[in-house]
Amino acid sequence: SSIEGFEGTFRFFVGNLALNGSFGYTDSKLGSIQTIDTRALPIAPPGPGAPWPGNTAQGCTGDFCFDYTPYQLTLNGANGLFSPEWTWTLGADYSFGLSNGASITPAVSFNHSDMANTSIIQQPGDAYFTAEERDIMNLTLTYRNEDWEVQLYGTNVTDEVFIEGTSGASVLYGDPEVWGIRARMEF
Repeated sequence: SSIEGFEGTFRFFVGNLALNGSFGYTDSKLGSIQTIDTRALPIAPPGPGAPWPGNTAQGCTGDFCFDYTPYQLTLNGANGLFSPEWTWTLGADYSFGLSNGASITPAVSFNHSDMANTSIIQQPGDAYFTAEERDIMNLTLTYRNEDWEVQLYGTNVTDEVFIEGTSGASVLYGDPEVWGIRARMEF
């Protein structure tokens, strides 16, 4: 397998305005590998109560053997797992000073991630093992006074529904729209 790429970040200030961002590019390819597409296998193993049997192509003999040859895949150069080609984040915040010495800071960030594969089984047109391309917006409003702060936050505020990955027969969805309050104190 090979993984190549680059990444970077920046933060730029103009008075109380801060602009920031990050980006990453990944070119990830798997080497040659042989596997069985278990999704294409018959629903039940042959034989009553039998586990998935040994492979007749590898010398298994007896009642509980099975020919996996039609379900065998040879993959070479497939995309690396959980490796989107491009990811980037852009954000901005502005700190307003208040008369009591405190500050209030609204912030917005926009995150993008290209599509990524979640399994080595990557067949053309098969979206099951794919984490979709997504664009997520997050918002915060922070009140800071000396050594403590309170923050109202919202993540995925457009409530984009997206598949984060797969696990066996389960689909794992990304977090929905979430709003909350955080508080912290330095001491």
